[in-house]
Amino acid sequence: MKYEPLSRTRRIVRTLRKGVGLFFVLAAFSGTAWGKLDAPEIDPGSAASSLALLAGGVMLVYDRYRRR
Repeated sequence: MKYEPLSRTRRIVRTLRKGVGLFFVLAAFSGTAWGKLDAPEIDPGSAASSLALLAGGVMLVYDRYRRR
């Protein structure tokens, strides 16, 4: 069996990226399930949605940069 550390590392990173992406999507859909915050001007649903949008944008830019 040939040991290829680079391909194994890529698989691990790909799996972690998918897990983090899924976390942000689930957090965005949770809305106000996080409860009340002390700062009412920041809605928890909006914060989660903005984090999910930011994470998605970063993943798209990273994917396009990686393909070059």
